[in-house]
Amino acid sequence: MSPAGGESYPPSLARQRIDSGCTLSVRVSGAPDDSLLPMLAAIRSAAVLGVDAYDVTVEVDAAKGLPQWTIVGLAAGAVKEAKERVAAALSNAGFALPPRRYTINLAPADQRKDGTAFDLPIALGVLVATGQLDPDAVRALAA
Repeated sequence: MSPAGGESYPPSLARQRIDSGCTLSVRVSGAPDDSLLPMLAAIRSAAVLGVDAYDVTVEVDAAKGLPQWTIVGLAAGAVKEAKERVAAALSNAGFALPPRRYTINLAPADQRKDGTAFDLPIALGVLVATGQLDPDAVRALAA
């Protein structure tokens, strides 16, 4: 199986599926430290529509490529500005933000997402996708 963009996974990678829907490419012992690994993380969240709440899955992909952030999934302007808030928060908290092409998908795509409530799940997804946070730490979490 190959990730988006036609890249193939190095033979030193193992794929694991986590119950929360978080798929992560992990290094196997003996893998080169300088390899850029394709990662995907999914964090459960929720949004409000009127008086009802609905589930939202925040999927974060940290792939090779020119450093940029793309937020998709019918996100309003405040949600698209999350990249600046999340990058500043992670930096101020002492985490590294590797130069990657971050693609953040807010699913389901047919519901409009508004506000700053997705900053935390996006930040957690970035940390999991870049290998700075153990996926088990967010398995039972809804942020």
